[in-house]
Amino acid sequence: MKAIKARGLFIVLALMMILGLSACSKENDMTADEIVTAAYDNVQAAKSNTGDMLMEMDMTIAAEGMSLQMTMSMDMFIESYVGDPAIAHVKGNMKISAMGQEQTQEMEVYTSTENDLTKTFSSTDGVWTYSEDSDSSSAASMAQLGEAIFKTQGAWTLENAKVKINDKENYVLKTTIKGDQIGELMDLGEQMLDSLGDTGVDFSGMEIPVEIYVEPESLLPTKMVVDMSSVFTNLFEGTEAEGTEVSVFRIVMENLKYNTLDSLEIPEDVLAYASEDVGNAGGAETTGYEAADDSDSANAAGKYVLANNNVTSKIQVVFPEGFTSYYAAPDGWLSLSQDVGNVEASLCLYDSEYHTLDDMKESAISWADYIKEDPDNFQDIQISDIQTRQIGDKEVSYIVLSFMRGDYSYVEYYSGIVIGDAFLSIEITMETDPGAGILDTFYNNISPLSV
Repeated sequence: MKAIKARGLFIVLALMMILGLSACSKENDMTADEIVTAAYDNVQAAKSNTGDMLMEMDMTIAAEGMSLQMTMSMDMFIESYVGDPAIAHVKGNMKISAMGQEQTQEMEVYTSTENDLTKTFSSTDGVWTYSEDSDSSSAASMAQLGEAIFKTQGAWTLENAKVKINDKENYVLKTTIKGDQIGELMDLGEQMLDSLGDTGVDFSGMEIPVEIYVEPESLLPTKMVVDMSSVFTNLFEGTEAEGTEVSVFRIVMENLKYNTLDSLEIPEDVLAYASEDVGNAGGAETTGYEAADDSDSANAAGKYVLANNNVTSKIQVVFPEGFTSYYAAPDGWLSLSQDVGNVEASLCLYDSEYHTLDDMKESAISWADYIKEDPDNFQDIQISDIQTRQIGDKEVSYIVLSFMRGDYSYVEYYSGIVIGDAFLSIEITMETDPGAGILDTFYNNISPLSV
């Protein structure tokens, strides 16, 4: 799945560069090509730009004979300033929903480019990574491709009717990026994809419809819409998820404004992440989720401290007897398992302002509703109301979900408790139900740490 995600991320970023970062009263009889060419040149000449980027995806993942519905959305604010160095900033959140579960991640990226050296600072839920890239060829190739797409004569059509955006009439221009251009996009980004090997994707049948809304007086884009659904469906061919279908993959960039920033700077506390040795330029990273798994050290100690950068509360978890960790991360996530009874538990520390008992309840109900739609694989589905259990000095709220899957029975406990400014969620899945006492096994082994 890593390769799939990387391929998709590359295309998204590439199109953002082409549409948004590559990037006087006129007569109404301008041709579509003239309008787009002028808009492209005006974006290039702008000292700064800001806007909102919205992305939505709806897909059905095929794996091991089963299918899984997943939706993903991103809501980001983008801004860039052409200075010395040139700075770009993206901030927002990504939401993923699958199997009745919903996860939201806060994301932020700064890039600084000067003398062909690009420094990138990336954060997911407050965990920052830093990388450097001294190869300017990919950026140059992207600019070439952007110019080729936007200045291809005869490629654009101008709609007869204008559309009002922010109380101003806008030209509506449309084109379709064909398979050969999409393949060229991937070829131009070849160096960025070296770690993935040959993409093995046939682009010949792919199309990417693009719409641009241009304000007539300034001849600057105010909105852009890109539909990449067909591209992402084809990207899964030849992978472990072949057969996956993407019904929606749409990117909208709107509220685009230009020359509104006098400057743009990377905060000092973010710049501090560049102080570590990053080795040779060209993409080396100092830290990140790929290297964030602390399970080996946690198993050696038999305990782990859950922490989250968004809260002050910290929780020490002593592993119950017979349990070991298969994932432990500094973003407040710990996964434990026990072979006896095939028990798995996930412990997550959230900001209590944004994750509550209602979210826990909604997660359990959503998963129950989801599996009810698949009676061939799930039967005898039962879910309880929210219950409470006194465990020492802790009053724990929980919901029980049970179901049959073929000849096997499963029970899942969704539980949680507020500790300080944090909400601790513990979800337990097992094949046999020992009763609510299973909660005692975990909650008797957690203790808040003073901060």
